[in-house]
Amino acid sequence: ILSEAGLARPDAQDKNDFAQEVSLEQIPQTDGDVLFYFVFGGVGAEQSVSTITQPWLEQPLWQQLKAVQQGSVYAVEDEIWTASSGIKAANLLLDDLYTYLEP
Repeated sequence: ILSEAGLARPDAQDKNDFAQEVSLEQIPQTDGDVLFYFVFGGVGAEQSVSTITQPWLEQPLWQQLKAVQQGSVYAVEDEIWTASSGIKAANLLLDDLYTYLEP
């Protein structure tokens, strides 16, 4: 879907692997024009954001990313972006793209 929408990964991230574990030291390799990060239990779910994501968002290396400095970082639901399949999940993902990337 992302490819069809015209979004490409930076060269450092353009791999055929399903997922890659990233350490805090590798945060600079995650930069791009836009960043989406996954939260569990729904966007805005306090426990999910604070216990899983918040430590990453507070890292100085994260704060130095171009996408972060430009305000182009968005929390999206893991269930939609990685765990779901089918037309409903695809439409919800497209809704997110429209919400965050509307020209």
